[in-house]
Amino acid sequence: MTKSVITSDPDITVRKAVELMSKRDIGSLLITQDGKMVGIMTERDVMKKVVSKGLSPEKTKVSEIMTKKVITTTPDTRLDHACKKMESNHIKKLPVLDDNDKLIGILTTTDVVSYEPKLAGYIYRIVSKKEKEKVKKNIKPLLLTNLLLVLLLVASVFIFMLVLKPLVSHPTITQRVGLMIYSFVIILILLSTLTGIMVFRILSKKSIF
Repeated sequence: MTKSVITSDPDITVRKAVELMSKRDIGSLLITQDGKMVGIMTERDVMKKVVSKGLSPEKTKVSEIMTKKVITTTPDTRLDHACKKMESNHIKKLPVLDDNDKLIGILTTTDVVSYEPKLAGYIYRIVSKKEKEKVKKNIKPLLLTNLLLVLLLVASVFIFMLVLKPLVSHPTITQRVGLMIYSFVIILILLSTLTGIMVFRILSKKSIF
């Protein structure tokens, strides 16, 4: 864990807290009072509870927007158990409290990977879960379109076997043009289908599906 933790008082303004986060290049700020942790303020809290509501960061206090229910751990917790807690709660930072609920450090995804590379799988799932959901949401229309293209390809082959095949033996100029257009459409459908299959296979290998 990281023992040097950057903290702040709950009574400071959001602006000062954000300035501190920016100066230290951190995405969240642990809030303590009398040595005990009382909450955490993240960039998401600022965006959702201040910016989106048009509140003044100069007048709004950290205590008004911080998340008070914080998932924590103890120094005696096994590292893999701590990682599972981070994964199940979709968090990247886990404050460490002693028996008196005093903040003594923080466990981050960087700490885990640096100390025990074998646990990197947990970190990948924590970091990428939202990204996976976003990819799934964006890729579903593509997969549906690909399915429709497959059905269209099958239907086109069926039509060719029943209707157009007899015309191939003695085609007129119009029929030749029609066959060329038909062949071009089939090639496009086939290429689109193959592209969709390749995309699906790549995402499957990355455990997106």
